[in-house]
Parts: sequence; structure tokens; C-alpha cells
Amino acid sequence: MENTNNAPYVSGGLMKKHLLFSLLLLSVSLLAGQTWIRYYPWADVCTSTYTSATANVYNVIPSLGGGYLLQGYAEFIYESGEYESPVMMTNIFWKIDENGDVVWRRIYNNLSPYNIIVSNGIDRYYCIDSSQGTSFMDVFDSELNHLEHYSFWDQNSFDLQLNDVVLTDDGLVFAGKNYIGQAVILKTDYQFNTIWQGISVSQAYSDG
Repeated sequence: MENTNNAPYVSGGLMKKHLLFSLLLLSVSLLAGQTWIRYYPWADVCTSTYTSATANVYNVIPSLGGGYLLQGYAEFIYESGEYESPVMMTNIFWKIDENGDVVWRRIYNNLSPYNIIVSNGIDRYYCIDSSQGTSFMDVFDSELNHLEHYSFWDQNSFDLQLNDVVLTDDGLVFAGKNYIGQAVILKTDYQFNTIWQGISVSQAYSDG
């Protein structure tokens, strides 16, 4: 369907995405002993003209200061004839109180979504974008202000697809796989220097 008035419209499939957001938050509220359903808008984060958009939810964790932190990812596309161009790709964060009401919303543009989010319980969120055998991490403060971008390859000379992380008193323990599919585990300090690593991690080094 052609957009004739130059105003953005959203594809019909987005109704399913809206429902997914609501169902996820309903499940969280049931675990907390409450029942509430909320809809959290995301289509308005793109102020440019677009013709279609998609969104998915990826993580919901306890928020620093109470409540929940919900994270999703949206892609906005402009279609013209046989061509389509990306307009905006962004992670979207909502801080939600115990009643499901929005405290604030933040966006952080990125080429792909964060598949892992953890917090240190005090003043930091660690968000990992891991896909196709490589991983990056962004560090945010409690208000989702960006503090640091971290490349595992630049810092530790390995390329891994990380699938989970646990925070300890003195660092972070990561689990994932290397480029030949072997399971790996490693630990870094909070400056992201390697403390120890499983034997399979050495397979990921460029020099073997």
C-alpha cells in the first residue's frame, strides 16, 4: 500500500508485536503477585517519515531503584517502489514501576538488538549485542546514559558469541561459543581484563 500523504504508517503485522509486549509484561506481573496489562508505545520514537516498522521485545529485568527495565528493538523502513531503505534501528528501554506505569523511556541506536542485559544492582547496566560469532558490550548508568562501548576483540583478542553473563563480586563470568561451535566460559574483572578462561577460548584467537 502506497503512502500518499507523506505521513508514516505502520504495517499490519505490528499488532502482533504490540500483543507480544503486553503478554510479556502480563507474565512478569503475575510472578510479582499483581495483575496488570500495559501497552508501551514505540512507533513514535522515529520522527522521520517511514512506511513500515517492526519491533520485538528481548529482555525484562529488575530495574535499579525498583520496578522493571524492559528492552525492545525497533526497525523503521522507508519503501519507494522496488527499493527500501532503513530509516532507524534502535534499542528502546522503558523503566516501569511496580504498577506497570512508565517512569521514563530511553532509546539507543544500534545496528542490532541487545540479547543480554544485566545490572550490578547499584549503578550500572551491561548490555551485550552478540550475533554471528562476535560480541560487543555497552555500559550504561542507572538512567541509561551511555558510558562505554567495549569490544571483546580489541580488549581480549577473542571473537565469541556470548549467550549469558553473571556478575560476581570481582568481575563478570561469560558463557557462549567460539567460531567452530565449542562451548566456552571466561571471567573478566570490571575493567574487562581476562582473569581466566576455559580451554576452548584459545580456539577463537586469530593466530590459533
